[in-house]
Amino acid sequence: MNQRSNKKSQLIIAAFELFQEHPYQSATLAMLAEKAAIPLGNIYYYFKSKDLLLDAVIDFFVERMRLRLIECQKQPSSKARLKLFIQQYLGDKQVICRWGEPLFLLSRSLPDSQHQKIEELIDLVQKWAIQQFMHENGAAQKGTAFLQRLYGIVNMAALQRDPLHFQKNMKIFIDELDLC
Repeated sequence: MNQRSNKKSQLIIAAFELFQEHPYQSATLAMLAEKAAIPLGNIYYYFKSKDLLLDAVIDFFVERMRLRLIECQKQPSSKARLKLFIQQYLGDKQVICRWGEPLFLLSRSLPDSQHQKIEELIDLVQKWAIQQFMHENGAAQKGTAFLQRLYGIVNMAALQRDPLHFQKNMKIFIDELDLC
């Protein structure tokens, strides 16, 4: 990764954190410059407006989720795909225990015009989860229940802010998949 891409990625992550601390509408690029410890003018080099920065933050997390689903699809069975999906969240335990699920949290302060990408991604994830149960009766209910359980654990982790508790609950969830 070149230095320009690295700096841009750092700004995107800093912007995500800023949007968690302050609603999008009240966050400023000056606040981002302070958080990222770079001159305000440098932000304009990468992003010409706060809206373009928000688009980049959303696109970053949407693309990350799409890549995760693609990686899961490489697994030989539905059970292995579901387990990998859970394990991917475990890799984010520090972020999740501090902020929660990035896209869900980000969506709460988005203007309506920016919400469509996240809605489309949530639909994609839900269809993917249902697809994992297509060989069983009640695939839609089972796929939805899988996501509800997963995101319930994620939300509890954000409330408790305890990575070890999060890890323990996710392991229980993975073990339950082995029983199915």
